[in-house]
Amino acid sequence: MGRSSKKSEPVRRLSSAKQATFHPLLVAARKTKLEKAVSEAAAACEQGELRTEIAKFGNVDVLAIASAAGIRDEHVVATPCILKQKPSVLGYYRLLAGLSKKQFYHGSTSFGSLMAIEEGGTLTTRQEVHFNAVCKALNGLIADLVIPLKSHFSIDDIHDLPLLQLGAQLDGAYRVKIGEVASQEVFKVITEILHKHVKQATPKRIELIDATRTNVRIVCSSDPDIEITRSDGSARPRRIAIEIKGGVDLSNAHNRAGEAEKSHIKAKRAGCTEFWTIASLPPNGLDAFKAQSPTTSIWFDLPDVLARTGATWDEFRRQLSSAVGVRI
Repeated sequence: MGRSSKKSEPVRRLSSAKQATFHPLLVAARKTKLEKAVSEAAAACEQGELRTEIAKFGNVDVLAIASAAGIRDEHVVATPCILKQKPSVLGYYRLLAGLSKKQFYHGSTSFGSLMAIEEGGTLTTRQEVHFNAVCKALNGLIADLVIPLKSHFSIDDIHDLPLLQLGAQLDGAYRVKIGEVASQEVFKVITEILHKHVKQATPKRIELIDATRTNVRIVCSSDPDIEITRSDGSARPRRIAIEIKGGVDLSNAHNRAGEAEKSHIKAKRAGCTEFWTIASLPPNGLDAFKAQSPTTSIWFDLPDVLARTGATWDEFRRQLSSAVGVRI
């Protein structure tokens, strides 16, 4: 008898949706807490101050191993001036050491107040006083990692080791709610754009005063994911609801647009006057998306916003400038 020609079918349908969803978040991390962000922060520091702090805070053996491997000092030594330049790179050193947020920012470490600068990129004097201690702690952890590896520690490890912990972090977030992570990352982008004008900031709230001395408040929460309120004393202040959809799989794109519409309708009933949606836009045009969310007034591509580049990035900055009433 001949063999059956019937092809075997997979037990369940496979999907790359999770990996595709992670990609915009990985792009955002490159700008805030991976090796490229550290290099940019170090280049912006006063170089004499940077060299002095590397000599003060760095471990001699670690620096020797890094030099032999062609690794830049700032990639294995945390310094206060680098953290002041780009506070979010605190996350790079945490990831390199292999520590989760829960471990590193636990109450027993005394570094809990610093989680806000990794998440939001903002800095207060109260947080800055901890920089010497946190740099010493991180550099001790990095020394515990690097010294035993000796000649086996390479420049590839600087790239790959933080990704191991970041991947675990994103995977955990995916199980909970990836949309919340996407919203937090967009809020970081907004904070970064407006940082020169911010009066007060936390990882979930920004307050500033526009060019006409009007109060502006930006809040990251839910329904809407982000809301911008510009109170000019009128009976109906300008309130913008921003919905952020973190998924990127094409098979579920229309559902995400429909979810954005439901949230915008709810925000409209609550008094919001404008409605933005940030999502991974389909490559074949917006017509289908617009049909699913007619309330959305402006669409932005999530990968563009998180990468700080792309077709809708400049328009996002322009609209944000208009919304809050400051020049960016």
